[in-house]
Amino acid sequence: MWRDDDFGNTLRALRQRLTPDEAGVPASLPAARRVPGLRREELAGIVGVSGEHLKRLEQGRRRPSPSVVDALARALRLDSDEHVRPRALAGFAASPEPDGQVPREVTEPARRMLDRLTEVAVCVCDASWTVLAANELWHSDVCTVPEEPGRDRNVVWRAFTETSPVGVTAVATRH
Repeated sequence: MWRDDDFGNTLRALRQRLTPDEAGVPASLPAARRVPGLRREELAGIVGVSGEHLKRLEQGRRRPSPSVVDALARALRLDSDEHVRPRALAGFAASPEPDGQVPREVTEPARRMLDRLTEVAVCVCDASWTVLAANELWHSDVCTVPEEPGRDRNVVWRAFTETSPVGVTAVATRH
């Protein structure tokens, strides 16, 4: 069974430093709060997980997914530098999109696969359907993609604006 007290302790400390007002939690009855900061159930509601799941995360009895760590970081109002620590404690690399930008680099394994697929037209697109790389067959059979950046590299834009219909089947991957 996975056990990580460092992640749980960090999560608890981050939860306790954020007030309900800062988190946008509606004011509750004027009952005294037993804990500083957000209650576990309040944070769980913001993140979209159960209170029991959050309890197990804080106890170090459950491994969080990358999406849960990122949702916690957003709910706890962490900046990109603060976001790195919980991701590292959970065993993940720094957020691939700390500034909200779409990754636009093609990884080496993706390039090798592109080079090996010589009998099918293949391109690699980012999340906005902009072609990042393509093999020779793609350039010759589907469409030539200009080297310079711009909307002519976007598969969707080209499909709707070109006079001749382009039959394009592409798969967007996130690396």
